[in-house]
Amino acid sequence: MYDVKLLRVIDLSLSIIADCKRLSFGDEGYMCEDLDAAIAKERTARRRYRHTMACLVYDKDTLVGWSLIEPVPRSPRYVVQMFVDPNYRRRGIGRYLLQQANYMSKRKPFVYIDDENEDFFKKFPELCVEV
Repeated sequence: MYDVKLLRVIDLSLSIIADCKRLSFGDEGYMCEDLDAAIAKERTARRRYRHTMACLVYDKDTLVGWSLIEPVPRSPRYVVQMFVDPNYRRRGIGRYLLQQANYMSKRKPFVYIDDENEDFFKKFPELCVEV
């Protein structure tokens, strides 16, 4: 079984952020840009991300999947971005991350669909809505 942590993004330690970046796309990609913005010292950035959550999935001490769950301003919906280690895919971790976003949202969360993740998200229309 996996260990799961649900934390406010602005409370993530630098070592957790480094683990997230190492697992996904380094400093590239929107998820990592959002992480950097959330821990910025600027008050406006911290205010924007104060309700954004990170769901972290570990296999023992190794981060194997994570998601950002960000509220949409003036909406009951959230946007979820997620990444699962390719060696851990097809084990239910991605579905679990989507389910966590559903628990937080009053409606199905929005997801960004591209060529790489389209097959995954199309399997779960009950859990998400394409942006």
